[in-house]
Amino acid sequence: MRFAPLMLVLAAVAGGCKIDRDKVVDRSRFTFKTSDKAKLFFRNVRQIYYHRAPSPDGLRTVFRHRQFDTLSPRPQLIAAIVLNDDLNTAYLLLETNTLLADERPLRLVLSDTNSLSDTLVLAQTNSETMLELASQLYEGIAANKNIAVATGNKMQTLFTDEERESFRVTLADYYRLTGVF
Repeated sequence: MRFAPLMLVLAAVAGGCKIDRDKVVDRSRFTFKTSDKAKLFFRNVRQIYYHRAPSPDGLRTVFRHRQFDTLSPRPQLIAAIVLNDDLNTAYLLLETNTLLADERPLRLVLSDTNSLSDTLVLAQTNSETMLELASQLYEGIAANKNIAVATGNKMQTLFTDEERESFRVTLADYYRLTGVF
């Protein structure tokens, strides 16, 4: 009997690892504003999963999920959270590794088991278009779609299973930070 509370705690911790997995992205709630409560949660609970780097001007902090290897020999699209404490804002930044650096515009294809596919294009790199494209990828990951990226004249799988989960978690953290979730 005395182990029952411990089992409840362990179950809650195990369930917490898949935080926000089934939440729907409500685009009407998109904002770049953060609250003190959300920033406190991110700093005290979530930031341990990220590498932190100050921006060159020192006004912002960039958080990149630890799972991504920027020196990977595979194409990579990395979601990073850019936090500006002074302005209470957060932005989502999509970064590519060197294998995708010359791919402009960036073309991604999401496909499912029924051979239905959607092509996503990142032609502009402003905050709104990066957030929209990242959200479409988030939804594709949640729907278990295959995600490929155009490199030259061929398509390559974009994410490993671990990278898919890291991308999803980064977006969920960003959504929590900005009040979408």
